[in-house]
Parts: sequence; C-alpha cells; structure tokens
Amino acid sequence: MQWAFFILALFAILAELNTGTFYLAGVALAALLTAFIAIWWSHDLWLVVIFAMLCGLLTLVVRLYRPTLRSVKDPTDFDIGQPVTVLTVHPEDNR
Repeated sequence: MQWAFFILALFAILAELNTGTFYLAGVALAALLTAFIAIWWSHDLWLVVIFAMLCGLLTLVVRLYRPTLRSVKDPTDFDIGQPVTVLTVHPEDNR
C-alpha cells in the first residue's frame, strides 16, 4: 500500500508543476506522509483515513496561506473597468 501513496505523491507533484495552485502540493505532501507512515504501520483502512484527514488539513492550510503569497496588491492594468477616451487618431495609425 505504501507504493500506491508514493506513486500518488509523484503524480500529484507532476500535476502541481503544471497547475501552480499549491492545492496539489498539499495532496502530494499528504500522500508522501502517508507513505512514510505506511512503512511502519500497515493497516490499509487507517492509512486511507489518515490520508483523507491530511488532505483536508493541508488543503485548508494552503487555502489560508495562498493569499499571503501575493507580492502585488494592486492590479497592473490600470484601465480595467474604466472608460477610455480616444482624443486623436493619426493618419498613419489608421491602417
């Protein structure tokens, strides 16, 4: 059973590299921790319960931690939702 959690962790890490949301990083960490627990403890049902609890806990941690990762608080595009007025159009720009 521990190999299943190692493989799940590997796939979750590879998927996280493509998405960049950090939610799958929590799932990967939960699978990796469960795989290490499975080395010493081999009760399959309890391992699934531990994995589910760790997934829930780490998903909550990621959800609370992610807003603090933003380095820019203001949007970089300043005319989002604002009216724009065109004052002049030069003849060479009108193609």
